[in-house]
Amino acid sequence: MRCQFLLLLLPALLAFGEDADDAYAARHLKNQTRAITWLESLPKNDNVKTWPGIHADKAAKTVTVLAESTGLSRNTTIEFPLAGMISNHDYEALALMLGKPSELAAAVEWIGMPRGTPTSRRGARFWPKGERMSVTIARLPDNAEAPSPAQPIGAWIKDNAANGPAFTNNFVYTGSTWTDGECAADGDAPGSVIATFNEPLSLFDVPELAEKGEVYGRYASSTPALEKGSLLVYTFATEARAVPRLLTLSVLAKPVADPPKNLADLRFDATSKDTGWEDLADVNALSLFERIMPLIPERDVFVQWTLDDRLTVLTAAQLAAAIASVEGRSGIRVDGPPAGQLYYRAFLPNPDWIPREERLLQPFELHLAKNEDGTWQRTFISIDEDWSAPDKLTPDLTVNRHPLADDWQTALPKILAEKDPEKHKSALFIFTPPETPLSTFMPIVRLLHFHLYEVHVFGEGSPE
Repeated sequence: MRCQFLLLLLPALLAFGEDADDAYAARHLKNQTRAITWLESLPKNDNVKTWPGIHADKAAKTVTVLAESTGLSRNTTIEFPLAGMISNHDYEALALMLGKPSELAAAVEWIGMPRGTPTSRRGARFWPKGERMSVTIARLPDNAEAPSPAQPIGAWIKDNAANGPAFTNNFVYTGSTWTDGECAADGDAPGSVIATFNEPLSLFDVPELAEKGEVYGRYASSTPALEKGSLLVYTFATEARAVPRLLTLSVLAKPVADPPKNLADLRFDATSKDTGWEDLADVNALSLFERIMPLIPERDVFVQWTLDDRLTVLTAAQLAAAIASVEGRSGIRVDGPPAGQLYYRAFLPNPDWIPREERLLQPFELHLAKNEDGTWQRTFISIDEDWSAPDKLTPDLTVNRHPLADDWQTALPKILAEKDPEKHKSALFIFTPPETPLSTFMPIVRLLHFHLYEVHVFGEGSPE
């Protein structure tokens, strides 16, 4: 194991440069030996398994990790309470683990923790999903045989937000993202093991909605600075909180023959693969939420919505507003939509995006209007931006209209290929009357989803 560990850390050692007198490099080398002797001193039995710098105990349901302090001073912004050794974000990390993040993932899953699901903007999954683990940190002084008393990680990191909640002590195990057997957390950008915001590449995520742009600078080190390279012991333990539950909701129109005009015209069917849940059929919105809300104190309840194409834009917007009112840390957590469906907030667009001149980027647009004979006129719009004039602060916009006929299924992919061949654009704005049935435009949305996966439906207002 000793040779394996030193070979594993060789790339990190080389990164320290050629200065043999570098104090940190010398300390780092000593830490390799210390890590090996630490693992060898721990109990060994059938319930124990080790990786370089990592000790897993299946009976205790814990995983212990050795890490080096980055030496950040008190009040320094913390984006990553723990990162990999080769992370290029060490300037905002509390510590760097000696082993590989992917091997920590293997240890966590070996004790019985299933891999969860990270957030994904493309998949409209904004809540990290998975089981939770608490985290404590202890110092391991150079000349001590055992670490100091452990403290919850929240004691090491403070929340700068006025009247904000203390930094969490437990995290969702999402397991990072994997491609061809390679774990993204093993990389250097950001090489996250624990993040303070929703980071899909991290092994562990915070158990809430926390976009990086909204929380950056909010968390900071609350302990006196440790010397760079000081050893810390991170202990991950499974939480007693019940595993997340996923409910699948189908929202249907009633009566069947008529388009629904408001929430009272909707029926809800709810199913779940979890035990202890009685499937619901043909209930109203009030009964549905009365059944769901008592589940929340004991577990994270994820809800996936499927909307009947016979719903109107107005009714979908009313439903979206109702969903938004019960979504949150102490409410339901809306999961990414199933294939062929829109994320519910597509029906709650920002009205500030209607004027084209006010937008930072120009998405594709789909405009719908009802003809006198009851048929629908559909016009697809692409917008060219011209920045060629000197000292230009805003581009000149050229609006290209593409009327859609019966051949729209073949015409639209050609338009996208011509106007956005590199797929830089991902958004589609739909402008249509509020009484429009979803069936009027959802076939187009489904056709273009491979390219335009972020959809916003405006039932009021138009840039035209």
